[in-house]
Amino acid sequence: MDFFQLLEKKQGKTAFLSSSEMKFFLDNSGILGDFPMFARYGKAQKSFDVIRANIIIRSIINKSVLEDAYDKAIRLARKSNASTGDKNEVILTQEGMELIRKARESLPYFEEGENRIYIPILSRSINKIYAGDITKLSQRPFRSLLRNVDTMVVDPFDMYGDDLFDSYFTKLISIKKTEKSTAFWDYDAACIYIINKQGRLDVSIALFDRSLKAKKPNHMMSRIVPCVEAFYRGDKEEFQKLLVDKQLISSRLLYRNRYDERRLSNHLRRKYSEA
Repeated sequence: MDFFQLLEKKQGKTAFLSSSEMKFFLDNSGILGDFPMFARYGKAQKSFDVIRANIIIRSIINKSVLEDAYDKAIRLARKSNASTGDKNEVILTQEGMELIRKARESLPYFEEGENRIYIPILSRSINKIYAGDITKLSQRPFRSLLRNVDTMVVDPFDMYGDDLFDSYFTKLISIKKTEKSTAFWDYDAACIYIINKQGRLDVSIALFDRSLKAKKPNHMMSRIVPCVEAFYRGDKEEFQKLLVDKQLISSRLLYRNRYDERRLSNHLRRKYSEA
């Protein structure tokens, strides 16, 4: 069995099932059924899949909140006759702009340079509208965003990659970033995720197996960082040794893995020598 698969299989009970992330998913996953492209995320079970689903759910909620605030701002503008005469062009009142500002302040976002991405299921250009001149939603071709967004949704992970996980859309902690991937720590799931530039999971390093007698959750970053550095150096022996030395996995699990590897290696040697 692959070492990382073994870590996952033997991991002890974590706090993820009772975490705020899991509760948020269970309370809101029904939203995903309205979007065929994202419906499969509603069946998420593993912690990383739930985190990805929650990014999408928060994007959908953000869109709804901003559009509700804009709708209220439009009604205020029409009530005060703050209009140019063109029914598709509205001049928002100060009160209306304040409503939108407060709505934005309450929402999670992803910062990309100087731009804030509130709705990562939409492109950068459309996000500039929601984060800036939102009155463009009343103009063509953007009016369709208020009625039928399906034709404009994008895969947020293809679009924004691993950077999306280092944002207010998740509770993950960035450990190390390279040109190919970023390592994140998930406290609730007791996992280190290696996420590639396509926003997909390369490796999940599940810690605190059932054979580890003293599970110490304190000073985690100082214990995790050396392990991640060894992982990125490709130093398998040092990586596994550090996991044990830092009391992140049990020596028993590591010995079992090495025993299984030796058995497999001996089996393959016998097989090819007989061929």
